[in-house]
Amino acid sequence: MKQQECYRHWVQARRQVDVNPDFADRVMSRLSQQPAPTGQSVLARLRLTQRIGASSWAKAAAIGIASMIGIGRVLLTLHVLLFA
Repeated sequence: MKQQECYRHWVQARRQVDVNPDFADRVMSRLSQQPAPTGQSVLARLRLTQRIGASSWAKAAAIGIASMIGIGRVLLTLHVLLFA
């Protein structure tokens, strides 16, 4: 029972957190300052994904490009680590 009492005491202590009264207003003002994602960019990504998924040649090209980018990143990392 000792562990249970310690846990309850810990939970009780963690519940008592001081928050500024203007905390919610600051959060909401920062959220309103961020630009909302445009529907056009989301639709463009969706169309591109659908096009790639519809063609086996497009899938192969996407896999090849992603593989080349991955190999490039590994080589760049090795270069930076070994020659820096």
